[in-house]
Amino acid sequence: MDTLWRSLNSLESFRLWRVDLNDTIISSWSRTPHSNLKTLDLCSISVVDASSVDIWDDFFSCCGKQLTSLSISHSLLPPRLGHVIARHCVRLEELVIRSCKFTDTSIVAVAQQRGRTLKKIKLYDTSFTEQSLRVICEECTQLEELVLFRTEHWLQPLDTTPLIAYMAEHGNLLRSLCVRGWRTTNGLLDSLARYGTNLQELDFENNSELKDALLQKVMKSCKLRQLNITSRNDCDGLSPELITLVDKHYVFAKRIQNPLALDMETIYGILYGSP
Repeated sequence: MDTLWRSLNSLESFRLWRVDLNDTIISSWSRTPHSNLKTLDLCSISVVDASSVDIWDDFFSCCGKQLTSLSISHSLLPPRLGHVIARHCVRLEELVIRSCKFTDTSIVAVAQQRGRTLKKIKLYDTSFTEQSLRVICEECTQLEELVLFRTEHWLQPLDTTPLIAYMAEHGNLLRSLCVRGWRTTNGLLDSLARYGTNLQELDFENNSELKDALLQKVMKSCKLRQLNITSRNDCDGLSPELITLVDKHYVFAKRIQNPLALDMETIYGILYGSP
């Protein structure tokens, strides 16, 4: 692995899948600068023990300056890794974290320091809370895609005030929004209809408070090509007639009536492709 890494010093895109990295490997990589590396995708690495944050600091110091896209999935990450990413990945435009313990501390650090360059933030089942959403809405003014995906046995409450305010100021840039697993509000739907006129993809979960009229307003105002609505069993809110209408007019990967019956790998594969 070390020999391969050294031989690819002009590499621009690198994806590593199911290789258990350790401090020794990452440290050796840090001694070989990859100044052209723009896309880095790490899936199922460091699955036994999280590497130390100092090792990652050396790595991103060496290889992160030109990175525009960073994706890390299904891996153990050291605390405060976000501070390292924020410090060294000065051109970062896309951050994707899947099924990792990437906490508010890390997300806030990246958002605060790289908010002006970030265009895509995709968080799937990480350890973030509403604090991260508030800071993202305050600092990230160029977002085109925002994913806040959570799989829980119940919908998580969501204070949509920061997101509504964000839509009023920057919503015309947003092309894709996913708030699956959070309790969507009528206020958020209304703000999408008013300010998210360039929105092409919307993914959320039905709940008892949602009104048909506001979703219809979104459908009329936005440029939606894909509208994914998950309905849990015995869920009221949006009417079955409107759900049926949505199914007929929009492109779907697949409707999941009971997301809790599927494991996360299956859900990711159905909705977003394999990690």
